[in-house]
Amino acid sequence: MMSTRLGFLRRHWRRVLLGVVTLLGALAVTGYVLLERARRGPPLPVCSAPALRRQAFAGPTQLTGRKSPGSYGNEPAAALLPSGALAILYQAHAGVFAENGLGVATVAPDGHVEERPLKSDRKRHFDAWMTADPQGTLHAVWLGHDGGRPDRRGQIRYATSRDGLDWAVGAPVHDAAVDCPNDLPGCLDKPMIAWAGDAALVVYFSEPGDGMKAVRVVSGKAAGPSVKVGEGAYGDLTVAPSGIVHVTYVTFAEPEVNMFGDRRVHVDVVRSDDAGRSFGKPVRVSAEGEPVPFFFSNAQVAFDEARGFLYVVYPTGSGDGRWDLTLAASRDGGKSWQRARVNDDAPCANHMTPKAVLDGKTGTLHVIWLENRTGKGGVAYAACEPGGARCSANEAVSEAPFASYTFARHRSDWVGEYTALVLDAERRTLHAVWAQPVDEDGEAVSRIFHARAALSP
Repeated sequence: MMSTRLGFLRRHWRRVLLGVVTLLGALAVTGYVLLERARRGPPLPVCSAPALRRQAFAGPTQLTGRKSPGSYGNEPAAALLPSGALAILYQAHAGVFAENGLGVATVAPDGHVEERPLKSDRKRHFDAWMTADPQGTLHAVWLGHDGGRPDRRGQIRYATSRDGLDWAVGAPVHDAAVDCPNDLPGCLDKPMIAWAGDAALVVYFSEPGDGMKAVRVVSGKAAGPSVKVGEGAYGDLTVAPSGIVHVTYVTFAEPEVNMFGDRRVHVDVVRSDDAGRSFGKPVRVSAEGEPVPFFFSNAQVAFDEARGFLYVVYPTGSGDGRWDLTLAASRDGGKSWQRARVNDDAPCANHMTPKAVLDGKTGTLHVIWLENRTGKGGVAYAACEPGGARCSANEAVSEAPFASYTFARHRSDWVGEYTALVLDAERRTLHAVWAQPVDEDGEAVSRIFHARAALSP
């Protein structure tokens, strides 16, 4: 009997090997699908509020299409060039299981668009962020890795550009010895970058580093070991003219919370008075017992140093996906908070992934976000008055309804967890950039869109 089995294996070893490989592949795909299904979240609420009117923003422009880098794109980052052109960096995907790079694009003041691909020595590229220094040089970071569950060979990669199209990709800038020792799988996530004094301040999440960490980058290299910022992720950072840094993030201490809304999830803000070399103790922003989602939260922070107001914008809501946007404002450094609702529709719809920017001249806080108040996806906008007591009537930024609006990740209709909002103080212009699924031959495919609004002089 044994010799018969061995003979069969010798004669049909290729078929047997193919069967084993196929089985393993099927198991891997099944595991991935089940994991993504668990992360997909609840069915989104379907509401029927009237469509918003577009007032401040001019009609949007679709920047990417079939000939752009990747089969679909999302999660744009943006920054201004000295010429007034807008530079954009986004995830350029080829498919759920395929390698992906980044796409770069510039939008000139006259609307002319140029775009190119950007890659590094890693197979996967996610979570791109960008800023500009006082001389107009662009600085960007992203999470690079080689795929897998958890991610393999992770790194926080850094690059610079003078024109937004040609990028010099430098070395990794994370503190590898502490925050990703021995290329530990899944060690890094969610990098952010801002200019702080004489250096780029890079903030990222590190699993081995036990939370959010920060490094100052000078001449393309980390200027010393990383320092602890806080405990969470999905956040934002801002740097005041004086060099004071504020970082906000979403976090939780208990295991097995509902990532799509839970009272045990909360929002913190933390401050640095030395341009990111050290950080103080976290301050709680969200109210006691207020449910906060972790996924798609993207909490935002802005600091009006001249008027003394600190702002944090974040979604609130439970695991059914019915989320509102809350603006928390403090004039005493976070000891007390006044809260207002940013969206003005009835409590039914989903409102997520806000992006906020402060107009230092007027003290107005500008906010955009993704929502589905009409039953279809769209981008909305509000302007909140100094002090945060009241926000304006909501307006539309996008035009055509989204072809898809879902929590699902990695598919061709992934809306991402970040949008971009850039204020050109010199030209009094507000730039909004987002990923929007469009219908292409019956398939929802995410493309990058841009719209601009003229601000009062």
